[in-house]
Order: sequence, then C-alpha cells, then structure tokens
Amino acid sequence: MPKRRSLRVLLVEDCESDAILILHELKHSGYEPVHDRVETAEAMAAALKKQPWDIVLSDHNMPHFNSLDAMTLLKKHEPSLPLIIVSGAIGEETTVAAVKSGAADYVSKSKLAHLPSAVERALREADQRRALRESEEVFRKLSECSPAGVFLTDAKGSITYTNPRWRTIYGLASGEDAVREWTQAVHPKDRARVAKQWNDCVREGREYEQEFCLQLADASLRWVYMRASAMHSERGRYTGHVGTITDITERKQAEEARAHLVQKLITAQEDECRRVSVELHDQMGQGLTALMLGLNALQAPKAGRGPDARQLQQLQELANDLMSQVHRLAWELRPAALDDLGLASALKRYVEEWSQRGGITADFHVSGQADQRLQPAVETTFYRVVQEALTNVIKHAHADRVSVLLDYRRDSVLVIVEDNGKGFDAGKVMNSINSSGRLGLLGMQERAALVGAKFNIESTPDAGTTVFLSRSLEA
Repeated sequence: MPKRRSLRVLLVEDCESDAILILHELKHSGYEPVHDRVETAEAMAAALKKQPWDIVLSDHNMPHFNSLDAMTLLKKHEPSLPLIIVSGAIGEETTVAAVKSGAADYVSKSKLAHLPSAVERALREADQRRALRESEEVFRKLSECSPAGVFLTDAKGSITYTNPRWRTIYGLASGEDAVREWTQAVHPKDRARVAKQWNDCVREGREYEQEFCLQLADASLRWVYMRASAMHSERGRYTGHVGTITDITERKQAEEARAHLVQKLITAQEDECRRVSVELHDQMGQGLTALMLGLNALQAPKAGRGPDARQLQQLQELANDLMSQVHRLAWELRPAALDDLGLASALKRYVEEWSQRGGITADFHVSGQADQRLQPAVETTFYRVVQEALTNVIKHAHADRVSVLLDYRRDSVLVIVEDNGKGFDAGKVMNSINSSGRLGLLGMQERAALVGAKFNIESTPDAGTTVFLSRSLEA
C-alpha cells in the first residue's frame, strides 16, 4: 500500500459536515491531512500564526466571513500560501474575481472528486513560485554585492532592473531612476555604433559584448565593458537580456599611457635611425669613397703582379665591401626612399635587395594607387612589419620563395607577406606571444596597434606562413 502524503490543511468552513466530506476526499486520494477548521477572520489569523500550512481550502459564503476576505488576510500573513475555493455555486463573475484576487482554483462542493487534482496543481504551482522567489532573492543579493554593474532588460531592450553598482558606474544617485534607454548615456562618438550593435542583438536575440565610453551628467568620461546574455522562454521566445557592466577606465588610461610611451619610444628610435643612416651615408660613405679614389690612384704606378699590386687589390676589394655594407646598413636603418618616394617604392627596393642578399626568390606586387602617400607613421609601420617578416623568413622559415603584396584599396591598405617555409602553430604562438620571448612578433603587433592597424598571422606546420597587415584609410 503506497505511503500517504502528509498535507497540512487550513479549512475555512462553517459547516462541519462539509469539512468532513472534504477531508474524506483528500484521504481517499492518498493524502494524510492534518487540519484545523476556522470560520472567522480572527480564528484564521490565529491559525496562520500558530503553525505553517501547505494549503488553505475556503468556503465562499459564511455568515461572518467569505473567501475574498480570506484571501485578503492570507496576502497579509502568508502571501505564498495557495488558497482553493471549495464552495457551492458562486457564479462566473465571482469566480473570475476570486481568481484575479489570487485564488489558486475553484472546486464545487458538488464535484469534490476534482479537489485532489486541484490541490496537486496548486501545491505544484506554489512550489514553482517559491523556487522562483528564492532564485530572484539569490539574484538580488548577488547583484547587490557584485563589484560589476548588473542589469536586466525587457524584450525591447529597455532597462527594467539595475543594481547599486550599475547606478554608480552611470553616475546616478541611489534614489535616481535608472536610464531605461541606456545608450543615451554613451559618448556621442560611440553612440551610433553601440546603439546599432545593441539593437541588432535585441532584434536577433543574441549575446552582446562591447567596450565603449560613457559621458556622465557632469560631462566626465568613463570607459566600460558590457556583456549581456539573451534570455529565452521555454518556447524559445526572446524575453530580454541579463548582463554586467564593468568600469575599465583605469585600464584604458593605463593602456593609453603605455601606448603614448611606446609611440614616443618608436618615434625616438626612428629619428635616431634616420640620423645614424644619414651619418653612415654622408660621413662614412664619403670617407670610404675618398679611400677608394686614393687606392685607385695608387693602382696605376703599382701595376703588375708583385706583392704590392696584390695587396693593393685586396685593399680595394675590402674598401668596396665596406662601402656595400655601409650602404646596406644605412638603407636598413632608414631608407631615404620611404621618406622621399613613399611606401611602394621603398618596399620594392627592399624586397629586391633582400632577395639578392638572402639568396631567396622573392617577388613584389603592388595594386591600386601605388603613388598614394599615407601618414608617415603608417608608412613606417607597414615598412617595418614587412622588414621584420622577411627577417623571420631568413631566421626561421627555411623557405625558398616569398611573395609580398601591397594593395591600396578604396578605403583601406593591405600588405601580405607569404612564404612557402616550414610554418608553425600560429594559434599557439600568438596566444603566448607575451611570454614566449618572440620580440619580433610582439613588436609587429605593437606597431600595428599604435596606428590602428590589424595584424594577423596564418600558419600551420609544413604549410608556410602568411602575415597580414591592414588599416582603414579613414582611421
């Protein structure tokens, strides 16, 4: 025989025989009811205070009390407790009014066989409401102590809840209303982009993630990182977003300070390279040229095959080699063509000389407006990245062919350096770039970021390597 389920029932009933019938029906359906019967507001209030109950079963019409009064009293003392009206015919309007007031259900005394299922349903729904309230309370407590701003939105993307930290980040007083259309607080330079991305996520019911700048009511600026997950009903209907917002102003300020410092260092480095390059070309180059002229002048009197003639020829060859090395060093430090003729000419000449010097077949192609000049810092960055990429080919790739493409597009410029070398695991290397000691790759990445360019490497073992560098011409 199945074990009976205990059920604590508070009966609001003035007829003892009806109460007996109700309890009998509950026992017959497998419950073991523990009950108390009341018929006045005072008695019901006392019973609610005396012990906890699982359910209230209330008659509708009694001499001094009715089910609507019972529900009012229940909301005051135990709002989570379900109440079922068990009464004679009460009319459709009264039934609707009772349900709107909070009644879980209505069962006619002439159809008590329906009572067990109504009780089962009411208890189940009460458990669900209780679990929901508990989860909402946990969410509220977590959000209130969260170091991040927490928010909820409706299906239109408007704010419906914010925690105290969210208000602090937005510069709102504790009692001030939250910004329902939160994108209005975004800085004007970011607002259109952020609003479009947010509206797209709301329309498509998908996750949102973005960094942007806020302009607070006092005109101060605050950088934030926002991430929000879309919520959906059991049927898959989008119901809103839940998300967090974090103040990243200090991080942004540190990044800007670091970028400024790195830019100053790179500028100083390029200026020094330019100065040394000029000195090598002008002073050292002129000195070596004068030495070559002097050696050539001595060659005529010493013509022949004696020891002096051989020694003179060796000196001429050494001086000529030194001149070539000085010229190469000056070019690598700062090619004059980069300043005078532009990126395309400088890269073309560098690739040709690199190919001859390294003994690796290399081709250079340029498309678009090859004579177009970019900002000096951008041209320098593109030149240095290609230079470093070709240096890496010699050091690591073991390639025998390299292609360099410079592509001037309508709204961007792109350079691609591709080799057929041994390749490597690009994902693994790029993920550990800061700790792997690969200063060349880190330098390329840093330079690209400073001028707003996108740097990427594609490579797999035994399949060569391709370096991409691109930048919008509108940046």
